[in-house]
Amino acid sequence: MDATPGPLVNRVDRLRLLGNGVVNQTAAKAFATLSARLDKHLKAE
Repeated sequence: MDATPGPLVNRVDRLRLLGNGVVNQTAAKAFATLSARLDKHLKAE
């Protein structure tokens, strides 16, 4: 008998972790973009 877990074991947990990774990367990109725009705006005044 094979003792390795099947592809559906912990599927929800693995999908949740994958989704969280994408959200974190998106938030980091948004923060960097908005921060750069704010810095540019403040220097223009």
